[in-house]
Order: sequence, then structure tokens, then C-alpha cells
Amino acid sequence: MDLNVIIPNYNGHRFLPSCLDSLRAQTYKCFSVTVVDNGSDDGSLPLLASSYPEVNIIRLPHNGGFSVAANEGILRAGTPFVMLLNNDTILRPDCIGQLIKAIAASPDIFSAGANVLRMGTPRCTDTTGDYYSLFGYAFCRGQGLPPLKRAPGQVFSNCGCAVVYRTALLKKTGLFDQRFFAYLEDVDLGFRARRLGLQNVFCPNAVVLHYGSGTTGQKYSPFKVYHSARNNILLQKKDLTTIQRMLHAPFFLAGTLLKYFYFRQIHLQEYYVRGLLSGLREPALPPQGQKSGVRAFFRTEPWILYGTFLYIRQFLQRRLRQPITSAMQNHAHPAQDSDYNSDLRS
Repeated sequence: MDLNVIIPNYNGHRFLPSCLDSLRAQTYKCFSVTVVDNGSDDGSLPLLASSYPEVNIIRLPHNGGFSVAANEGILRAGTPFVMLLNNDTILRPDCIGQLIKAIAASPDIFSAGANVLRMGTPRCTDTTGDYYSLFGYAFCRGQGLPPLKRAPGQVFSNCGCAVVYRTALLKKTGLFDQRFFAYLEDVDLGFRARRLGLQNVFCPNAVVLHYGSGTTGQKYSPFKVYHSARNNILLQKKDLTTIQRMLHAPFFLAGTLLKYFYFRQIHLQEYYVRGLLSGLREPALPPQGQKSGVRAFFRTEPWILYGTFLYIRQFLQRRLRQPITSAMQNHAHPAQDSDYNSDLRS
């Protein structure tokens, strides 16, 4: 086998059949599937045993979060490539083949990410790669916007929803930071790869449909706001060089204040502040294998500057589209336009 597909699962019974059936239908066959179960109690394990005997199962005693489950699967994979896949996804038949082709193009390619569309509204993008901005916001390229015909090419990082990693390079970057219980663990890993001069690429022909927030629920919740704020601080402390933290400080302060006032409007500011304070208390733990801050600066700063421009542009695009989208939804059939929100990225 060339690839092990690792699916972290926590109470994903309602999603697993569609996901696993789409894996059975792949045109590329040289892969195995491992479900790492985080202590589910919804019947996920009996379902796998009865209906999907080909799936390897790793049983964890309790829900330790995405990073713990992903690392456990990676450590046991024993294949040149590993794929992380959310349980609330459906893959087009040629998806894995396209991702393997993309990552095999160069030994310096660390990850290959899929073209992820929203399940209920496939005319709407979920992510075509992750980016990071001066404001301290990590975000998904294209999220909430119509799909574009993007060419294959490099991105800053790849979303852990559907991504293939080169196992040999994971030994250089290190695995997922298990302090990131949920959210931004994939951006942290991609950031570390960028610091080492490795490549993350986007594969437009590898199409995945994603419910979004299938395990954790609605887009904004106390859980998401707290963990996203906490991990955002931790990511900055780990992955930015000293000079980057100094140069970015005014932008980061402005971004933090804007987030605070936004969450205050929806009565979640308490969880945002608690998350920030928790992140500040965490030790930085410098990225594995990092020695030259100067090299890391020049390998990542241009991407962050571009990410800032991209974030502002997407923000304005979504604002301009809102009246049009609202009018379309008012006249659309509910079954065709049920919009499943994707995970909070910042």
C-alpha cells in the first residue's frame, strides 16, 4: 500500500457510511483506511465492524481531540503517504488518485490538499488552501465564495479536512501539536513545513464535499471560540520569528480588538478572552528542526503579506455578495440550499 487514509472519528455514525462508501468508489485502489475512534458512544464501532470490515480501527479510550487521533493513525500507518480525512466528507471518485499524483511530483512537496466544496451548496467553496495574515487570522482561501477554476500550485498550508502528507517529511516537521485540541493544528503543521522550505500544494481536480462542523456543531459556539482563540496565540508564539512578532504587533492588536467586539455582539466575548489568556500561558516550544530565524522569516513573511491582501479581498467579496446570496436563498428550495457552516479558522 502507498497510502493510509486516516479518519479521526468522534460520534460520527451519521457521516461515516457516506464517507466510507466514497472511499470504496475511488478509482485509485492502492490504499488502506484507518478510523481512529475517540471514544465514541453513538454506535460508530458496531457500524464499522458490521458494514466496513476492510477498515482498520484504532480505539482510543476517550476524546483527546483531533491532533491526538491523527498522530496515533500516522504513527501506525507504515506507508510512504498518509491522508487525513474528516468523517463528514464525500470524495469524488478520482480524488485520491489526483492527490497522490500531485504530491509525488517533487520530493520537496510536504502536503497536497483537496478542492473542498460545501456539501449542501456545492456552488460554494469551503477551502482551497489555508492562509495566515498580519492580523493573526488564519483562514480558508475562497471560503463562502463561488468555486473558481484555480490552477494547481503552492498554497501557504493545507486544511486537515482532506490532505495527503509525505511521511518522510513529517519526521522533519514533527507531527501535530497535541496541545491543539481542535482548530489550527493543520495551519501550525503547514507553517512549520514552510519554515523548513518545504512545499504545500493545492490540487484543484481532487474534489471533496464537506458538511463542515459535522462533529462539533454550529459555526460559533463557546467551544470553538475558546479553542480557536487559544490556538491562535499558541501558533503565533511557536511559528512566528521574533522580528515577525514585533513587526506584526500593531496589526495583531487591531485584529484582536476587532474580534473581541465582534464576539461581544454575539455574547461570546468571555470565551474569546479566556482562550487568549490560556494561549498566553502556554509555553512556546519552538518548532522541530528550526535553527535559523532569518531563513524562516524570508520563507514565510511573503506568504503572510499575501495572506493579508487575500483576507481583505475575500472579506470585501463576501460583503458584496451578501445581498445577492440572501435574495437567492429566499427563493431557493430548502433541500437544495441547506448551508452547513465550516469550522472557525481564527
